[in-house]
Amino acid sequence: MLKKIIPVRVDIKDDDELVRRLLAEKDTYYLNEEGRVCKVTVESDNDECFDPREYFENVSKFICRDDIDYRLGDKQLPLEETQEEYDRLKVREDVYLRVVYMYDHSGISFHFAPVDRWDTTQVGFMYVTRRDIIDNFGDEWADKWMDKAKEVIEYELKTYNDFCEGAVYGYNLSTRYEVKCVRDDGREWSDWDWEPADNCSGFFGRDLIENGLIGEIKAYAKDGKFFWYDYKEEDR
Repeated sequence: MLKKIIPVRVDIKDDDELVRRLLAEKDTYYLNEEGRVCKVTVESDNDECFDPREYFENVSKFICRDDIDYRLGDKQLPLEETQEEYDRLKVREDVYLRVVYMYDHSGISFHFAPVDRWDTTQVGFMYVTRRDIIDNFGDEWADKWMDKAKEVIEYELKTYNDFCEGAVYGYNLSTRYEVKCVRDDGREWSDWDWEPADNCSGFFGRDLIENGLIGEIKAYAKDGKFFWYDYKEEDR
């Protein structure tokens, strides 16, 4: 007896499952406001992403040595000048300053403490002034500016780390539409294809919930839910 294949919708239970499917590049769908079936895919955006130290409006300054085999930070200086700049800034009471280390092993990453004694190099430093904090966050931080400076430097180094490690993502949305096909003998049948609907990139961090990507795509779903199709056989 002939069988026919029936698609069966399977709802995705929670955001964690949604993340797992998207990162595994498994087909994932949702319904838009018009009730049309749409598909979402996620991919690494690092090849197209701009260097956040060059194109973002950072609050901190990131000074690095120029004897490293990479183009790093905001400005690179000879080793002696880097040390002189560090010594000049560290005695100022209106400056919050942190030494930065680079871990170079199958890629590079940056830290505020050495990772190990072999592959870690003191590459430079980051700093924020009290005036930077007040200008960017308001006078209410005048007394607690160092707390905000610590938060800013840690966030901005994490963003730079995500960029250097390739942990930058984007999504693509497409909408399903029906295609009418005609055989040579005049018989007709229908098929489905996809057309681009929207896309966005520049989500920094491997946690797609924390970096805002999941919240962004959920805004497109009519009921905030996503699903995938399983298939079963039925008798004709």
